Amino acid sequence: MDTERFDHIDLQNEKVLRIVNCGFEVFAKNSFEKASTNLIVENAEISRGLLYHYFRNKKELFEFLLYFSGKKIISNMVDSVDWSNTDFLLRVRQALISKIETLAEYPYLYEFCDKYARDYAEELAQKLMPDISSRLFKENLDFSQLRKEVDVELMKSTIVNALSKLITKILKDGTGLSKTDIVLRETAEIDRYLEFFRTVFYM
Repeated sequence: MDTERFDHIDLQNEKVLRIVNCGFEVFAKNSFEKASTNLIVENAEISRGLLYHYFRNKKELFEFLLYFSGKKIISNMVDSVDWSNTDFLLRVRQALISKIETLAEYPYLYEFCDKYARDYAEELAQKLMPDISSRLFKENLDFSQLRKEVDVELMKSTIVNALSKLITKILKDGTGLSKTDIVLRETAEIDRYLEFFRTVFYM
């Protein structure tokens, strides 16, 4: 996907954000073929001309939504992580809460990503920040407090897989809740898991 063509779009522009939120909803609730740009224009309360000022056609808007979702999730995660802290579980916590906050801010982003973005996730991550996975799970981390019999990579894989399933459940169960309610409720659940992992894997 050619993401460079979207570099000129102001991701903080209020009208762009209205297009994004309405676009996520319309594409999440419909197939690509049935997703209506007329409905997006109507719900976003913008002119059709403004939509086509930013995007040449429905396909380009759809690809921008893929780009925007990846950009937001990754950039917010990078900004939320304390890279000076060497505790792996704390880093996981910060990354997960950042992701929940981002998805809660855009109510249909999760449904959109779940429906369309799986096939593009790796490609987008490589284009937007190719080292993000390595940074999250390797950069400036100290595993010296692990139990001596623990395989570090197997532990990472176990924790990431378990928490990925938890996040999926959180987002599906969060429909209709406010961003604050989702973050407060699910932070406690994440902490419960992380406390268990610390007891199992750490001295």
